[in-house]
Amino acid sequence: MFSAVKQGGVPLHKLARRGEQVDRPPRRVEIRRFELMRFESPRVHIEVDCSPGTYVRVLAADLGARLGCGAYLEALRRTRSGPFTAEQAAPLERLEEEAAAGKLDERLIPEVEALGFPIFTLGDEEARRVANGGEVPVPRSRFSEAPGARVAAVRGGVLMAVMELRADFRLQPVRVVRPDLP
Repeated sequence: MFSAVKQGGVPLHKLARRGEQVDRPPRRVEIRRFELMRFESPRVHIEVDCSPGTYVRVLAADLGARLGCGAYLEALRRTRSGPFTAEQAAPLERLEEEAAAGKLDERLIPEVEALGFPIFTLGDEEARRVANGGEVPVPRSRFSEAPGARVAAVRGGVLMAVMELRADFRLQPVRVVRPDLP
């Protein structure tokens, strides 16, 4: 209940703070890695690599319930979100220094890399279709992602559109950001 997920347009945490309890549909998540790093009774230090939408607080509570002892999070540190890692972060003071030295642009991550989506390079005809909002067929062997996956469509190494892979193996534009690429 203490999450930002909305029900009826209201974040669940607001309902919870008012003492309201509502049914929440289960969410499918993927836990790719769940590793015990340290055990210092009664504390357990774990690292989790999981899909977006995973509530690690709920994961801890579920683990405690399965062990029969209860559990909650004392601390939570996100070390990666999509393609971004904690190592790439910089304190505000360093960013201010880099900005003053005119070096802030060096820190910027190319938009295609920042999206973290699979990349599809558009040919001439495909680029014309995408520029006009049209879909593009793709070979079935081109993507291992499931239908609904987002794809970065590039032309000349530059992001032209964000597209969605459909079940019929066509890419449908979700957002065309540069319809005028040659």
